Amino acid sequence: MAATEEKLRSSVERSAQSGKSLADDIARAVVAMQFQDSVSQQVGHVVDAIGEIEAGLSKFVTTGAAAPARGSMSGTHDLATRLMNRYTMQSERDAHAALFGIEASTTTTPTQSVELF
Repeated sequence: MAATEEKLRSSVERSAQSGKSLADDIARAVVAMQFQDSVSQQVGHVVDAIGEIEAGLSKFVTTGAAAPARGSMSGTHDLATRLMNRYTMQSERDAHAALFGIEASTTTTPTQSVELF
């Protein structure tokens, strides 16, 4: 009985260690996927911003209209607000708001109680 109990105890310990190792591997995989998703979203937002800027500038190229004077804020605030509203991460909104000097909105981002990274 003592030998059987020792084998059982040893088996349970190995199972517990395997379970912990598996949980650690899963946690690392989840963090990697979250990081990839975050980077993918940020790259998508950069591509969207470049497309929006290109569309805004193309009217000056195709129509021959004069470009806005350097430092002119005409239309810039609307563009900045539209771009910021596309962001899905609060950190992006905060950085964007600081860059353009506008107030960051937290109404479209759910409150998170856990830091993912």
